[in-house]
Amino acid sequence: IAEVPSDDMEYTHDATKYYVAVDVNLTKVLGGWNFTATLVTPVPVYANNTVPELGYATFENYLLGDLTLEKLVDGGTVSQENGSFDFTIQIGTNATTPLSNWTVQFIKNGVSAGTETTNSSGVITLESIQHGDKVQLRGIPLGCVWRMTETNADGYIVTWTVNGTSGSGNIATGNIPAGGMEVVFTNTSTYVLPETGGGGTIPYTMAGLVLICFSMAYLMYRPKARGRGSYRSS
Repeated sequence: IAEVPSDDMEYTHDATKYYVAVDVNLTKVLGGWNFTATLVTPVPVYANNTVPELGYATFENYLLGDLTLEKLVDGGTVSQENGSFDFTIQIGTNATTPLSNWTVQFIKNGVSAGTETTNSSGVITLESIQHGDKVQLRGIPLGCVWRMTETNADGYIVTWTVNGTSGSGNIATGNIPAGGMEVVFTNTSTYVLPETGGGGTIPYTMAGLVLICFSMAYLMYRPKARGRGSYRSS
C-alpha cells in the first residue's frame, strides 16, 4: 500500500510503504479465470515487518508554503553596493522544535538553483547574496516559524519588511502563512561622502590656495634677489 506522488508542490508526499499478506485464488470459469484475494493478515505492516502504532495504514500530507528574500543596498561606495551578504535561516515546527533534514527547492532570481536541506538545527545558510537578488525557499510546511539573520552587515544600517511590516536590525522573524512570506532586507551605508558631510571639500581647497600663494611669492622674490646680487659699483 503506497501513496502515488503528485506534481502538486502545495503538498508533501508521504513515501511510507505498507504491506499485507493475501491468499490469491484463481478459478477456471467459462470464458476465463476468476480471481479472488483473501487477506491473511488484515493489519498492514511496515517494510521492516513491524505493525504501525495505530494498527492501520496512515499517510500524512502537509500543506506547503514559500519564504522569499529580497536584498537591497542603498548608498555607499561602489564596492559596498556590489558587495555580497550572507544569511542564516532557521526553520522550526514551533519555537523550540527545529525542522531538521527538510529539503526545499531553491530558486534564485526566478531560476531553479537545485535544493537546500536544513541541518539538525533546522538551519539553511545562504551565501553571496547581492543587491537586487531575490531568492525563494519553496516547500516549507505551513505554520512553521522562521528566523532570518544577516551575518555580515558591518558598516550598514539594516532595516527590513516582512509582508509589508517594517522593522530594523539584522534579524527578522515570522511564520509561513498560506500565500507565502516575503522578506526584504535593506542595507543603508553609514559611509559619508566628503561633499555631503562636515566641511566637505572646503578645507582641502583652502590648503591648496595657501600653497599656491606661497609658490607665487617665492617665484616673485627669486628674480629680485638675482638682480641685487649682480649689481656692481663703478
